[in-house]
Formats: sequence, structure tokens, C-alpha cells
Amino acid sequence: MSDNSAEMRKVLDKLTEAPDNPFDTEIYPPSGGTYDIKTLQSNVARQLMDMAKRISTADINDPTDPFDVRQVYKILYSESNPVFKGKMETLVQAYDGLAKQNRYKRKFGEY
Repeated sequence: MSDNSAEMRKVLDKLTEAPDNPFDTEIYPPSGGTYDIKTLQSNVARQLMDMAKRISTADINDPTDPFDVRQVYKILYSESNPVFKGKMETLVQAYDGLAKQNRYKRKFGEY
């Protein structure tokens, strides 16, 4: 009986692995909240764009404020502010989970 229920669980898990649109898959970053992949991906992309704008300089004679560079560094690499890192790791883990499914291997796998 346990073999049948284990087999049934595997089938049910496969059916619920991802919705028709993989970007609608719900994910849960450690900072809290429930997002679908597309929403969290958009959120992270906006944060990266904001950081890039803050430290970008088109004019070599008008350098970026070092404070801004340090702030971006802290957001990206510091263990004291794990929110952004948690969001990125959650996205990559979601991609890895989708890549395990044959239908999404090419789109979400590492290449």
C-alpha cells in the first residue's frame, strides 16, 4: 500500500510542479512574502537598475560619490543586509527547480 501511495504522491507532485506559465510559480524569499517568479524578478531587476543608476557616471570629470558605491557594495555583498541576496538566491533556486523539469530545462537551466 505504501508503494502505491508513494507512487501517487510522485505523480501529484509532478502535476503541481509548475503552472502552465512557469513565471507564475509562487516562491517565498527569506525576507518574507509570497511572490510569483515574474514579480520577484521584476523587483530584483528594478533594484539592480536603481543601484546602477546611482553609481554610474558618464562624465569622467564628475565621479560618483564613494558613499553610493559603498552602499551598493553593502547591498550586494554584505551579510549584514541579507534581503537582496535572499531574493536573488530564491530566484536562482526557483530557476533550478524548474530546470529539473524536462520542459523547462533549456530555458531555466545553466548554460
